[in-house]
Amino acid sequence: MLVSKLFEIFHNNIPRRERAVFEGCWKDEGIWDILGKYDPKSYLISICEPEVIMCSKKLATSLKLNEAQSYLTLRELVRLHEHAHALIHKGDFNKFLNIDLSIGGPCPELEIRPTFKKGYRNLPHEIKEPLTEFVAWSVVNNMDLSFKKAYNEVDKGTPPYYRKWVQLRELIEKRSKLFHRYYFFVPFLIHVARDGVWNDFEHFIEGIKEQFQSNRYSLIETLYEVSS
Repeated sequence: MLVSKLFEIFHNNIPRRERAVFEGCWKDEGIWDILGKYDPKSYLISICEPEVIMCSKKLATSLKLNEAQSYLTLRELVRLHEHAHALIHKGDFNKFLNIDLSIGGPCPELEIRPTFKKGYRNLPHEIKEPLTEFVAWSVVNNMDLSFKKAYNEVDKGTPPYYRKWVQLRELIEKRSKLFHRYYFFVPFLIHVARDGVWNDFEHFIEGIKEQFQSNRYSLIETLYEVSS
């Protein structure tokens, strides 16, 4: 359901391959990446079923859900997180803002470059993980309240740098009247990530602020208003 919503929003992209893993799972410091993995070499998404089942039981107790409901909700959130990684890695957003303003078609200034200067695998985790969480949240925010509650509960188990996605949300809320449509800013944020060589999250935030002042961002707001 959540992954379908992700690709409904960014409709010119396609889901990556998935597999369920039942043994030999991996260790990581963030709960999302304990439960699932995205391999940028093979473009393969893996879901660690034993860990998802174990974590879903704890989630059921915390949110007072039945275990089957908790499992299905959590597994879908994990899938969403990993597909968000894939979207940051290989997503094509040129058609997302393809809106005719009766001025000769889409604005070339809005095209999102298909490749990174630095490369996805070399993008610091301190940037990659918060950005991935923001992409996932932008979808969850448009779904049933149960998904939001589950997302927030699971997210408590992430390292502090993962939760810097909240700073991205707050930055948008302070700088734009369009903040209630978080997903609309995903192409913009991924463009900033792809277009620069950022050493850490703070430099990434500064790069976003600079782009907020640019003509590119003004065009994004104009396009959004026309399409609403």
